[in-house]
Amino acid sequence: MDHSFMVAIKDHPPDVACAAFGFLLNQFVVGQALIVIFTAFNAFSMIVLRKMIDTGRYDWKLQLYSMGIPAIVGVLGVSTNHFGPTGAWCYIDMRRRLGELLNNLVASIMIIAFVFNVGCYLGIWIRIRQVMQGQKTGHKYGRTAKVMMLFVAAYIGQ
Repeated sequence: MDHSFMVAIKDHPPDVACAAFGFLLNQFVVGQALIVIFTAFNAFSMIVLRKMIDTGRYDWKLQLYSMGIPAIVGVLGVSTNHFGPTGAWCYIDMRRRLGELLNNLVASIMIIAFVFNVGCYLGIWIRIRQVMQGQKTGHKYGRTAKVMMLFVAAYIGQ
C-alpha cells in the first residue's frame, strides 16, 4: 500500500499516512508469523509428540493470539509515535531514538521464529522418515508418509 501511495503522489507518504501503513504492516505480518508458528508447533505436536491440540470450540483463542498480540504492539507503536518511514517502506520510524533498536528487535524475533519453525519441521521430517523405514515399499502408510514429506518440504521452503 505504501508503495502504491508513493507511485500515486511521486513522493514518500507523509508521517501520519506512513504510521497507518506501518500499523497495518505490523498487524498482518506479525499476525501471519504467529499463525505460521502455531501451525508448525501444532504439526510437531501431532506427528512427533503424538498429542492433538484441540482448538475446535476454542478457535477464538487462536484468533486472539494471532491478531490480538499484533494489535497491542501496533497500538503501543502508534501511541509512542514509533511507526513511520523505515527507508524504503513504512514500518518502524528510523528517525526516532529507538528506531534502529526496535528494527533490530523485530528482525531478531523473525529470525528466532524462522529457526523455531525449521526445527519443528525437521523434527517432523525425521519422524516421518522413521515411519517410512519401518514400512514395506508400496504400503499405504509408506505412500502417505512420502506425501507428508512433500508437504513438510513445502513448509520448510515457505
